[in-house]
Amino acid sequence: MTVKTKNHKTGKYAKRLQKLADFLKQLPEEKFDLSSITDLEKCEYKVEFVEKHMLEPNCGATACAIGWMPKVFPQLVEWKPDSSFDDSDLKVVLRGGSYISDFSVADEVFNLTGSESFYLFDPGYYPRAKKEQTAKKVAARIEQFIKTGIPKNHELYRG
Repeated sequence: MTVKTKNHKTGKYAKRLQKLADFLKQLPEEKFDLSSITDLEKCEYKVEFVEKHMLEPNCGATACAIGWMPKVFPQLVEWKPDSSFDDSDLKVVLRGGSYISDFSVADEVFNLTGSESFYLFDPGYYPRAKKEQTAKKVAARIEQFIKTGIPKNHELYRG
């Protein structure tokens, strides 16, 4: 079992978080949507080809920070069709046949507690989350978290 720590300032987990933040800072805003892991509804490619085309302008796919993790960490995580929800969406799973997906994947890859993962990646933890949060704002939150953790005065937003 992985021991969760509160110090994300140094080490491989901080480097991984920073790598995700760096990716999000350069991601075209139209490719980011905090409200869903992935959304392929506007993508012209079949689900099995989306991985190769998600960043192309003519692919209307969007993803949140967790949804983009397979592009950033292809050796650790991958996309799998999410037939339990919608055949046009993908879930993010650990490589190697694990059934761990989405937020739990973030917990494992970044050595986060559930609360930390939700603070960084769940729209409910952002003010007016679904419409106004950009990839750059999520990247800034990740970078601040690396430095200071979750602010003591932070409350769950119901935006």
